[in-house]
Amino acid sequence: MKWLVRGLALGQVTGTAAHGQRWRIVRVVAMAGVLATVLTTGCGADPESGGTAEPDGREPVARVAETLNVPVWGFVLDPQEDVMYVATSQDSALLVFDLRSYEQVGMVDTAGDRAVAVAIDERTRTVYVADGGILGQTQGTVSVIDADTRETVDTITVEPNGVALAVDSAGGELYVAHPVFVVDSGGREVQADGIVSAIDTDSREVVATIPVGRNPRAIAIEPNRGLVFVANTESDSVSVIDSATREVVDTIMVGPAPWGLAVDDDTGLLWVANSNLGNEGEGFPPPASPLSLVDVDSLEVIETVTVGTEPMGVALDPAAGAVYVAGMDFQDESPGGFVWVVDAVSREVLDTITVGNLPGHVAVDPRTGTVYVSNMWDGTLSVLVAQ
Repeated sequence: MKWLVRGLALGQVTGTAAHGQRWRIVRVVAMAGVLATVLTTGCGADPESGGTAEPDGREPVARVAETLNVPVWGFVLDPQEDVMYVATSQDSALLVFDLRSYEQVGMVDTAGDRAVAVAIDERTRTVYVADGGILGQTQGTVSVIDADTRETVDTITVEPNGVALAVDSAGGELYVAHPVFVVDSGGREVQADGIVSAIDTDSREVVATIPVGRNPRAIAIEPNRGLVFVANTESDSVSVIDSATREVVDTIMVGPAPWGLAVDDDTGLLWVANSNLGNEGEGFPPPASPLSLVDVDSLEVIETVTVGTEPMGVALDPAAGAVYVAGMDFQDESPGGFVWVVDAVSREVLDTITVGNLPGHVAVDPRTGTVYVSNMWDGTLSVLVAQ
């Protein structure tokens, strides 16, 4: 699957949606797939125990309740308005869906060519959308949207190929990950070291451009310690940025092709999903690629957890004491998409839920524990609930 890495690096996804088309989500019977970004709640955990505290009684998800027919690349939940913002990567439109009816209730036209990544600052009621760009672009954009009026109020010029966003609401900064491509001596386009743009959310200006590893794909913030983590897929590493100095203070070597990150800031653990993309080798089936658990104080890998062949993302639900890992697994000649439900304390796999092909991003609704999953090959969104 080495061919997949280049396409995913720019957020490419196939589809037939035309600009301005209004999508209506259609419920279908088939199940669907998952990766992971993370929304966490401040549920009680014992920081000294190194494990998640007792959950408040909510059950982990156990089944796919609905599969929604809408192409999703990146998305974010807005619990205050009970809506979801969806970037399809097909054009500049950002779609808005009601989380109760699953009907499209709005659309925001953003700057750039392809809306790829989206993040929300719930404190300031601001939505940010990164333009994934097209080959040959020399600059990119981040659109700034008022979450209450759903109108674009500003555009920030950044480096091209913005593929991941994260907001540090307390620190007043937005971080954007950019893969960088260069042409080698043989005329081939290859990955160079990537960069992260740090943006002041008040002035809406880029205040730093931070070098990281090759093909940065995900960003996670640990606000208590002032750390920003960046997954470098082609460097097999996680860059650690000090948010005060805006400098890389450490580089943690993890597993092959890290793709998804989730910080449990109560327990001080960073979960890293190592996708194994491009590293499968010639044998079949390829070996399983474990998750790396990093202590955010020592910045060392202290444990690994094995689920499937290509875990591509991870999301936490402290209230259920669960960690959701999504990705691909090669059980036979055809790979399948799965969500593995992991006990946050024992690290044991409690359940395996069959989903769709190439699960892309996962978010947990902190109010209900419902898990939303984008399936990039299928052009669908999965809704996972407890039994």
